[in-house]
Amino acid sequence: MLVLGTHVSTWLLTASFVIAGAALSLLDLAWNMTVQEKVPEAMLSRIMSIDGFFSFVATPIGQLAVGPLALALGAGRVQLGCFALAVLVGAVAATRRTVTDVRLTGAEPEATGRS
Repeated sequence: MLVLGTHVSTWLLTASFVIAGAALSLLDLAWNMTVQEKVPEAMLSRIMSIDGFFSFVATPIGQLAVGPLALALGAGRVQLGCFALAVLVGAVAATRRTVTDVRLTGAEPEATGRS
């Protein structure tokens, strides 16, 4: 969002989208692994349904809100504001013990005996 809001070259924009896509894929993998390990099997379907519902509901709400804001403030400013909001949400989440104390307890890789 930062690169998109600053109107830079196509190559930089392409590289930033590749990096953002890889980061979002990694985040999705980590989220799904955490949910599958921490949520009891009997509740897994319900929790994943709730997660999916709120994830998909937020997208059209954001799309509806961003159009009028872009007309009023300018597309670049709205894009930079969305970037700032994303950074703020990430920073707040990173300071919460309920997030930072989560540890996965899955099987450790076996030692191969090689040094």
